[in-house]
Amino acid sequence: SEKVGSDAAATAATDDDNFNYKKLRDRIRCYYKTHVQNSKKRLITLLKNPTRPKNRDVLIRIVDDIKARVTRASSDEDDDDAEGGSSDNGSWDKLSPNGKAALRRLEEQERRMGFVA
Repeated sequence: SEKVGSDAAATAATDDDNFNYKKLRDRIRCYYKTHVQNSKKRLITLLKNPTRPKNRDVLIRIVDDIKARVTRASSDEDDDDAEGGSSDNGSWDKLSPNGKAALRRLEEQERRMGFVA
């Protein structure tokens, strides 16, 4: 954190010598909050128009990425079981009810649109 402060001071990113870490933290938080809000809006737009070719391609990549992450997490847990670690019946059990419902809706939409055999 000292490096961030010194870099900010060196690049004149401070407001007159009134630099403090609270202001820096708030600016970073605001940046990421805006990034997340814009991502949510983009996803909503994609879901409203899933049949447009560009949106369809993006949604397919998103669903494939989610499935790969769940598969990786499950295989990591299987590795932990083999090493004597504990498991709680896979990643599906870790999902919230809303997460499970969302994944089911995506899979159903994939079937309806013919993405899955």
